[in-house]
Amino acid sequence: LVKDKDVFLATLDAIKCLSEVVGPALNEHLSVLLIQINKAQFDKALKNRVHETLGTLEEFGGPLALSIIKTKVPAYASNSM
Repeated sequence: LVKDKDVFLATLDAIKCLSEVVGPALNEHLSVLLIQINKAQFDKALKNRVHETLGTLEEFGGPLALSIIKTKVPAYASNSM
């Protein structure tokens, strides 16, 4: 599903940094981002980093981000619960 894992991991890091800086402003773009992130969670080598990224998006995006994440990534379990 992911052609270049190094590029994908760098992208996850960039998304986390962006979320920390812009917070909830990123929420309107989550649906598009989560399509690829959701696919990558099935790769054992990426699963932990994907979950970490989703946690960061939730933390800085607030309840709306969690709602969007749960819609696009039904298997996601919130760290704050």
